[in-house]
Amino acid sequence: MDDSQLILKETGSSKRRLRISLKKFKDNPILDMRYFFENNKGEMQATQKGLTVTRNRFLDIFDTLKTNYEEILSFLETGIRSDNTKDWTDEKISALKSLSSVSKIETISKEIPGKDFSDVTYEGAKALVCLNLKNKYVKSNVKNNESIKTLNDVALALDLAHRLVSEEESNEVQYALEKFCSEFSRQLQNLPEGN
Repeated sequence: MDDSQLILKETGSSKRRLRISLKKFKDNPILDMRYFFENNKGEMQATQKGLTVTRNRFLDIFDTLKTNYEEILSFLETGIRSDNTKDWTDEKISALKSLSSVSKIETISKEIPGKDFSDVTYEGAKALVCLNLKNKYVKSNVKNNESIKTLNDVALALDLAHRLVSEEESNEVQYALEKFCSEFSRQLQNLPEGN
């Protein structure tokens, strides 16, 4: 095992194994799930395709699995989809419609977990932007209405972009957007206070 990865689970035949591991890619922690196969030399080699998951995508997957556990298990056992499970394309279209029709933005400022400068949630056509007071720039500008409005707009735009990156996009595109959002939050910390 590579010292830079922690193998959580390995299952399957000796010729083809599914490996679930934690490792870093370009200094970013990821959950990696992929098949390995035995090559001509008898060594296990990773396939080109797999699933690489960042923290936020892991939380999305975990929530989906937890929420739809019974439906998923039933489908995997029987091959029959229950009436409770919506088609993912219907879900995606519905989500895109609801996100594109934000008509009201509400802002709160408080300390939130993580290093992101904001967290955005949606209630119908209302977006709730929570600015993270752990971020030095946010904290120093919390009373500046113009700065708060700009941070709101940026937070909402980044969140919408992040949510609208389709599942068909490559891991590299999804990773690049997540890296940009993370780096934006980090660099915001480095701006002079009160600007």
